[in-house]
Amino acid sequence: MHDNRLKFYIGGSVLALTLIFLGYRGFSGSTAYYLFVDEISGLGDEAYETPLKINGQVTPGSLNRAGVVEFAMQRNGASVKVIYVGKNPLPDMFKEGAEIVAEGRLKRSGVFEARSIQTKCASKYEARDTTYPKPIDFR
Repeated sequence: MHDNRLKFYIGGSVLALTLIFLGYRGFSGSTAYYLFVDEISGLGDEAYETPLKINGQVTPGSLNRAGVVEFAMQRNGASVKVIYVGKNPLPDMFKEGAEIVAEGRLKRSGVFEARSIQTKCASKYEARDTTYPKPIDFR
């Protein structure tokens, strides 16, 4: 009877430790710093070792779609060259001047290799004020 309990406790402990380990690996692998383009330099050498999500605007005149998609991102006078190495198609709203979030890694050469790109919604898609009834001015 005690032998069966020991096997149960050992098996349960191994299963619990495995689940904890897999949960930790899944969480730590999915975390990334969210920064604006002008904040990257503040990370120092850590910027090269950490997954990053960077927010900025596609610099007008920098977009090159011949072969590999290359462009520059800018914000507050700072800029970074980006090469898109992802497998998914680029968003429809991706164009020069668009505000985007690129996820990937900064290489020591200073080029950001993006695995995914998301466009930020323009303000024209923000919800309008639909409070009813509208006040009526009887002056």
